[in-house]
This record gives sequence, C-alpha cells and structure tokens, in this order.
Amino acid sequence: MVVGIVKIKKVTMLSLIISLLKKMFLKNSIETKPNQEATMNNFKIKMSEIVKNADLTSLSNDILSNLTELQIKVNKVREAYGKPLTVTSGLRTMEDHLRIYKDKGITDQSKIPMKSKHLSGEAVDFSDPKQELQAWCLANVAKLEEIGLWCEDFSATKNWVHFQSVPPKSGNRFFKP
Repeated sequence: MVVGIVKIKKVTMLSLIISLLKKMFLKNSIETKPNQEATMNNFKIKMSEIVKNADLTSLSNDILSNLTELQIKVNKVREAYGKPLTVTSGLRTMEDHLRIYKDKGITDQSKIPMKSKHLSGEAVDFSDPKQELQAWCLANVAKLEEIGLWCEDFSATKNWVHFQSVPPKSGNRFFKP
C-alpha cells in the first residue's frame, strides 16, 4: 500500500511539474509575442497615406471632413480584412488627376472622370495584385454595406480596389465607373 501511495505521489508530482512548465512556457511565449492590438494599430491607414503630398491646411473643411470619414471607414475594412493595405491613390489635386490620365495616354478631358471622388477626398485605391481584397469584398458585401463603402466594378480595377464613401449614381455597391 505504501508503494502504491508513493507511486501515485510521484505521478501526481510529475504531472504537476509538467503542468507548471507548460504554463510557464505559454506565459513566456505570450509575453514575448507583440501586443496584438499594437500590431493591428501598425496596420491602420494613416491620413498621410491618403493625402500623400497634399497640404492639409489648404484643404476646405468639406474635403477634410470627407477625408476623416473615408479614413475611419477604410480602417474598418482593414480591421475586418485582417491584413495590411497599401494606398496607391487617395486625395488628388486636379493637376494630379490630369497627370494620372495623361500617364495612361488619355488627354481628352471628355474621357476623364472630372467628378472623381478622389478630388473631393471621398475615394481611395488600394493595391491588390492577387485580387485577394477583391475576393474579400465579394464575400463580405454585408460588411461593406454596414461600413458604408462602395467599390468600382473589379473588371475596371484589375490590380487594385477603389473604395468610395458615397454611393455612385446607380446606388449599386459595385458600380461601373
């Protein structure tokens, strides 16, 4: 009987030691991981990414308000998407807008969207070379509706996603430019 109790105590003691070691290991591995919230904050889209070189002090209150709303909304997408996003085009001056189309070989202003939401701080484009963000958008239409963002039809944006914070004339969540 004494041998049985000693055996049980050894097994119990060994189990306790293993359990404590596991807890210590888990605690240390959790503590050495970067804080998840801090990591997520590192991926937040900053205003400077959306406005690029624009002088914020020269912008109208309407444009500043539009930019703030846009930034909040795209950060909600970024958080739900769970991956970093790279801004390729945000707020544009008319000069930038015309240059972008000139670089595409389009100089006829009748073929350039002169009322682009980029000009009013209500649109931003994100790089999406593998169409992963596009796939996420198609799978999460309800989330886009909840956030209040609209996308250009992906047939017009092969390598990027265009979000805007105001509905297009059609009212469609995914619209032809």
